[in-house]
Order: sequence, then C-alpha cells, then structure tokens
Amino acid sequence: MSWNVGRIKSETFVKDVESHARLGSTNDRALELCAMGLPPERLPLLVLADRQTAGRGRGTHRWWSADGALTFSVVLDRNQLALPADRLPIVALLAGLAVARTLVDRLPEVPIGLKWPNDVWVMGRKLGGILIETAADGPVVVGIGLNVNNSLAQAPDELQHTAASLSDITEQPWDRSDLLISVLQNLEDELKGLPEGLTQLPRRWSRFCVLQDRMVAAQMGREQTICGVCCGISASGSLILLTEHGERHVHGATTVRIIDDR
Repeated sequence: MSWNVGRIKSETFVKDVESHARLGSTNDRALELCAMGLPPERLPLLVLADRQTAGRGRGTHRWWSADGALTFSVVLDRNQLALPADRLPIVALLAGLAVARTLVDRLPEVPIGLKWPNDVWVMGRKLGGILIETAADGPVVVGIGLNVNNSLAQAPDELQHTAASLSDITEQPWDRSDLLISVLQNLEDELKGLPEGLTQLPRRWSRFCVLQDRMVAAQMGREQTICGVCCGISASGSLILLTEHGERHVHGATTVRIIDDR
C-alpha cells in the first residue's frame, strides 16, 4: 500500500514519517531510532508498516497481524509530555481514548470499549492494542495495532472467536491512511491536555470501560493476583478494584481478566 505521507504530515502533528512495506515490529524500529539519537525537530516521528511480522504486546505477549492491519508507532518527545517517568503509562490510556473517539465517529451504532490498560474492543471482541515503551531517558514510543482490513478468517483458531476486524464488522474495506490520520489527530488532542486534563480522565474513561462493575483478576507478576470489582480508574491511571479487604489501586498488572459470568 502507498501511504498518503503528504496528508499525514500536513494534517497531523507528525513531523517525520518512516514507512516500511514489511517490518518485524514498529516499536522495535522506533526504539532503534531512539538509540541512534533523534533530534527534537524530527519529533513526533511516525514509523509505519504495511505488514508487521513480529508485533509485541505487553510483557511476553505477541500480537497477531496480517495484511491489511494498521500497525504504527509514534515517537514522542518526553519533555513535551510534562509527565514524570512513573506517570508515562497514562499515555497508553490517552492513546486508547484517541482510538475510541475515532471509532465512535465512524461507527456510532457499534459498541466501542477500552479494557485497562491497553486493549481496544469492538462489539465485545478485541480489535487492537497499545504498547508504550521508553528508551532510557529518551523519547516515548506509542505503538498501536488495529485489525482493519485483515479478516479474522485468516487468524489462528484461538483468535477467531475473541478478536474482531473493522472490515469484517462493516463488510467493506477501510482507508487505512484516513483512519490513521484521525487517530493521530485525536492523539494530539489528548496529549495537549497534559497534565491538567488528567483530572477528567476517570470520567472520560468510564464511557468506554468494559471492566466497569465487573469482577476482575489482576495478575501482578508471577506470585500475586488481586481480585475485586472494578470501580473505574484514577486520575493517575491506576485501576481501582473493590476487594474483600477494601479499595485497591492497581498499577502495572501483567494481565487483567474478567472472572464473573455476566
């Protein structure tokens, strides 16, 4: 596919674009560029792949991707975010809101959801994910992968009943450049509100939160699991669970699962 780089640079906050026909991981390439040294005038920088072959999720999770998916990473200037290092995971939540807003505009009748901290859901199935990574004290990399024109008929058996793609839902192909531009515009809008706008984050997240009022299990590393009813998120981006021992604020869970039968 020929990406409309001219439109991307003229209609979004992206200043530089690196486009690949095939790439292992856009985040890996973005981190490689960070390690080589990126001058501030090139940021935000966009790394695009028409086909990603070794996409990554959080922890050791892998991300399945086929021809037609939208996979990209945005390299952001950490100094422009006005966030301390321990608050950078909030950027994943803001990226999720940017994607959700984009989808609501295009699919107003379709249920759009966000699963803390980094999954995008459509009609109760996973449409995509977000991965935030940093290079030492350097830029912040926001990786986003969405199933767009890649039919789940091509997916591994275990994904065909849990994942979704936009082309399957609407039964028509999507313009990935147009979708990308909208996500980037909404991401810029979300980031502009930092840090003052974080006071509104819990309310805005609740509109899309698929965990709200559900019993969930948050896996904290190998040894600890915290179970409780989800009460939303805090302004610092933590997941709030009402457990048998009281309210807990969860940061950095490796996995979060819904465990009730609703």
